[in-house]
Amino acid sequence: MLEGNEDFRKKSKSYIQFQNEIYLYEKILPFFKNFLKNKETTFNPDNWIPKTYVNICLETSNVQRETILVQENLKASGFSTFEKLYLTESHFDLMIDNLAQFHSVSLALKISKNQKFTNLVKNLKPLSFEDPNGEKCVYDVLHEISTTRLFKNVLEAQNLDEKVLRDVQQLQRKVGSSPVKLFDTFREIDDFSVIVHGDFNRNNLMFKQDSNFLEMRMIDFQQVRFASPCLDLAFFMYVNIDPAERNKLWEKLLLKYHEKLLTYITEILKIEKDDFRLKPLNLENFLEHCKKKFLYGLLITVSFTPWLIAPQAETQKVGKLFQANMFDVKYREFALHVGGEKANRRMVEDVQHASRMGYFDICYE
Repeated sequence: MLEGNEDFRKKSKSYIQFQNEIYLYEKILPFFKNFLKNKETTFNPDNWIPKTYVNICLETSNVQRETILVQENLKASGFSTFEKLYLTESHFDLMIDNLAQFHSVSLALKISKNQKFTNLVKNLKPLSFEDPNGEKCVYDVLHEISTTRLFKNVLEAQNLDEKVLRDVQQLQRKVGSSPVKLFDTFREIDDFSVIVHGDFNRNNLMFKQDSNFLEMRMIDFQQVRFASPCLDLAFFMYVNIDPAERNKLWEKLLLKYHEKLLTYITEILKIEKDDFRLKPLNLENFLEHCKKKFLYGLLITVSFTPWLIAPQAETQKVGKLFQANMFDVKYREFALHVGGEKANRRMVEDVQHASRMGYFDICYE
């Protein structure tokens, strides 16, 4: 069921988010499952999500709409969330594998020129970061605060490389007074566009450890979109990989994702990896695509990681202030400092990494 009053639901985009989630469970995932029927793939789409029993949208009044989603209790089957912010390589391998499976179906359908899939995508309600009517919404609030904090902390930091400072200054010029305009560029459609989870990180995953076998289920698809797969990849890689482990894992995970993605597409379509239709998805194009889209992950992590790093009492307080009135100065002032110096240091580390990877290059275009 939706939370908050009518105004909060509108400003937080809850109506669009939750209706899209219901649409995913009611239309998109069953279509994926039917498409994969008799394809003899090495993966099972039933293992992506909990069993779903009820998924409906209701009109409760002239203005209020409710969504009802009833799913399997995964905890009863031994699944649980992972409590630590930074996950292990075993978790990442499983996350990469599941994302490659999920994303591969969209790409196989696109390659097949499946008109039903095209229509399904068209019927997803547009979830833009910038409100089409010019009204301030949740994304304006969150990302104005996070970019303000980013610019202050990085530009005031000591002993930073000149390239890092130059990149952040260019980002500041690019963002101007409206960060959401930049965010919407990450939604632009190209050869790699797929149905994405949109909020793919530790908070929305449940794991089950049985002996040496690890299982995973995805939950909470309110941010589902048709967009770059990097909206999923960059999100969890920036939020859930320990900065100390990035050099070891970053390229390894991207290469593994791409290899598995092509493997699953060829399984589904019964084609070889040198098929001409896969050329736009080759490794060179994929890595170039990531370079253009992974700045999204940085901007997301500077928005949400402070909440995750903060002591529980701080996280609860900022959450309550946000729900009470996300536009209130009390929320803004508290959010600018939540997580304290630990969050600020992590922010600088994230920016340094993105600069080394060339993810700021799009700001110069």
